[in-house]
Amino acid sequence: MKKRHLLHQYQLTLLPKIPSGNKCYACSQYCNGFVYTCAMCSFKIDVQCSLVPEILTHEGHRHRLILSYTSFTQSCSNCGDRRNLLFHCTTCEFALDFKWVTLPQITRHKQHEHPFTLSYTSEDDSGEYYYDICEEERNPNHWFYYCADCTYPAHPKCILGKYPNLKFGGAYTLDYHQHPLTFIEETEDDPPCHKCSCPCKELI
Repeated sequence: MKKRHLLHQYQLTLLPKIPSGNKCYACSQYCNGFVYTCAMCSFKIDVQCSLVPEILTHEGHRHRLILSYTSFTQSCSNCGDRRNLLFHCTTCEFALDFKWVTLPQITRHKQHEHPFTLSYTSEDDSGEYYYDICEEERNPNHWFYYCADCTYPAHPKCILGKYPNLKFGGAYTLDYHQHPLTFIEETEDDPPCHKCSCPCKELI
């Protein structure tokens, strides 16, 4: 229930859920499930990220990776996002942020019958690479999910969703409403938000 973590100076406490809209410090993704929080400040880290070791070997890279924090932001080799917190290669210039380290190796998509496997190299040498779900052009050096049965490459965001660490269905009590609110997935015909009067395109 309580633990120390190398990314924070104070002891952390495990909570079963937190209100939606909170980001994990390590992967910078929204989360609302089990999370370690600090009683002294606003630090939060989801359970999955809290279990990642400081030094690791990943199937997607041939050299060892070491977690490091810098005062300036650096680019992730796999997506280009700039972060202070990255896993750096001990041998070459490769760097990887937390959200790639914690991707599942095998996953499923609700509209596809076969499982997808996380792939690290292009599946052929055609020189033309696209994601099949969103039909966007893709960088052959970036990781992607792949169904070998259908020769079907897909972007991780298309497979896992925009907010992979958010759990829908939980009830929350918020200061500005007297009844519990249930967190649901956005649909095309959602009514406007009662607080801001705008359609909720991000989180509610």
